[in-house]
Amino acid sequence: MSVESVNNSHRNSGLYAASGAVVGAGAGIATGYLTRPFLKDGAPTDSFVKKIEENLVDTLDESTKAQYAQAKKNIELLDNVKNADELKDFVRNNEELKKMPGLIEAAIADIDSKGFETAKNGIKNGIQMVLDAKDAMYKTIFESCWDKNEKKFVHNAEEVTKEGFDAVKKAAKSIQGKYAMIYGAIGAAVLGLGTLLCCGGKKSSEPAQNQLNTQA
Repeated sequence: MSVESVNNSHRNSGLYAASGAVVGAGAGIATGYLTRPFLKDGAPTDSFVKKIEENLVDTLDESTKAQYAQAKKNIELLDNVKNADELKDFVRNNEELKKMPGLIEAAIADIDSKGFETAKNGIKNGIQMVLDAKDAMYKTIFESCWDKNEKKFVHNAEEVTKEGFDAVKKAAKSIQGKYAMIYGAIGAAVLGLGTLLCCGGKKSSEPAQNQLNTQA
């Protein structure tokens, strides 16, 4: 077998592998878009709810945005509180509690009577309720846009604004796009490698066969 034939064999193998990779990538991307990675057991995933929030956060009034931001900050601050004295300082310096002095006194009394860990968890759970309510709001918006029977987004103008509907679809598309790229990369690697192994193996047997024919 000539050197040129060997070179052609390698070029063809490379071409088949490249073609396989392109087909694999295309099939993988299509699979990524056809799946619904924004759902888990029919419910919106946490990352999906976060995306909806990102798309709608600018529609909230400043007071509501500030409330959510403060709640998140307070949770982080509480995670760093190590003892009863630090917890009392947290309570006394909390801007929200300062608006309601009676709650400050009650919280400090709880720390003394119930102990540090119990009081800390109680305060943290109370703050977490604000964030849970926020997430529940975005999940409700999703549910108003998602037809469980048809498995598609439908705009119900009586339940959600066009702005809310567009935000949900945009969030879903963003996550689908991310998974499409992942599926595409996997599909390209698997199918491209499979094509290379298949065609490479087929071509590589030719020199040995020609050698046998020459010897005969």
